[in-house]
Amino acid sequence: MNRLATSLISLAFLASFATAAHAQNCGLRNSARIAHSLCESGAGNETIIDTGIVSAGPLLTTQGVNPSNACGCHSNLNVVISSDYGSLSYTATASGQSCSCCGIFMWIDQGPGDAKARFFDRLTIQSSTLPAGTPVTIRASITLVGGVNASNLDTERSFGGQLDVFGPISRNLFVTDTQGTTSDQFTLGVGTSVDINARLFSILRDRVLQGLNQAGSFSANINVVVTFEVLTPGASLSSCSGHNYTPQISCPADLDNGSGTGTRDNAVDINDLLFFLNAFEAGSVAVDLDNGSGNGTPDNAVDINDLLYFLVRFEGGC
Repeated sequence: MNRLATSLISLAFLASFATAAHAQNCGLRNSARIAHSLCESGAGNETIIDTGIVSAGPLLTTQGVNPSNACGCHSNLNVVISSDYGSLSYTATASGQSCSCCGIFMWIDQGPGDAKARFFDRLTIQSSTLPAGTPVTIRASITLVGGVNASNLDTERSFGGQLDVFGPISRNLFVTDTQGTTSDQFTLGVGTSVDINARLFSILRDRVLQGLNQAGSFSANINVVVTFEVLTPGASLSSCSGHNYTPQISCPADLDNGSGTGTRDNAVDINDLLFFLNAFEAGSVAVDLDNGSGNGTPDNAVDINDLLYFLVRFEGGC
């Protein structure tokens, strides 16, 4: 899916949520379409999944269909969709066999709203020490792990994740048809709120099976994680959902990949040391790692505790 098409879908998505956003500021929704007609020329059969907007998470939806006919055409399609604030996941499996009578449809694609899983939320910048309107820098990130597979090379396939931030500022972050992380930084004042929408999308359509006596299968296993990291000391984020979007750091000494932007790369090297020293000198909350307890609890302060905590982890490789 190209960037223009994805942007147009984003606009449609935001418009579809406009009414709901006035009524509530956070919610979850799962949706999909499973097309499983056993004859291309016959009446199409499909199963539509749409939970509507639900406030409490996690929201888990499972659906399976296994149609067959007397000619020997058959298919077996299963999906599992999970939405929660900060994380979305989707798995699917499908296998099918057309026959001498006719071809079959074996598609799992977008449901209402053009996404498999989604959440929307409202974030507010808060501080007990900084005056209202004080600029606060925030890093938004979306990470996608997983992908799709198909036995027939002609199977139409696409997948990805998208994060939209809108309000006083506007940001659109994409990870499309690949694994990886996309991040962006923006600045807003204390007391300011922004709305966010996150989506996981996937399309799998085996067109080979629309021919006679064909076999095929495909699968998807996709996870999307969204985080917001406050980089200004003394500030934090609250959310309508109550979810904490601060990234969970598995390796405290992995701070930077050499870009100087604080993008982690699952490695501990000189880039992390240089990043820490620069951030420590600047008093950046990006290196607020510990409060002196040694258990990695930040305290909205950058001091000797953070330096000692980092050095121990850096020397140990994590």
